[in-house]
Amino acid sequence: HGLVEVSGHSSDNVVQSSLVHMYVRCGRLTVAHKVLDGIPEPDVVTFSAMIAGYARIGDVDMAKRLLDEMESLGLEPNLVSWNGLIGGFNQSGRYSEALHVFRDMHLQGCHPDGTSFSSVLAAIADLE
Repeated sequence: HGLVEVSGHSSDNVVQSSLVHMYVRCGRLTVAHKVLDGIPEPDVVTFSAMIAGYARIGDVDMAKRLLDEMESLGLEPNLVSWNGLIGGFNQSGRYSEALHVFRDMHLQGCHPDGTSFSSVLAAIADLE
């Protein structure tokens, strides 16, 4: 990250997005979020990485807030965004919320894939 700053590429959206992805993969979501906040026009891919990262560590409320923020910026969630959130709700035992997200995904015209269906079927099986 320091090298990016020194080289003068710190304001490049592609480089900033790559930094977000790197920090998410390393599990350093706080740093990734700071980088995301500094990107003037973040894209769907960058938001999706953050959503999946927060969902993976069990912070689905933050993942949901990021999805809402992304939509408020006029960005349409993609399959990775939706699947990350559905999976996060499942992992957190919040099965009915996973089903609501799946419904929202469908209503917004995003077509589910095998991962989507697998997560939804798991949520249905675990509903009490």
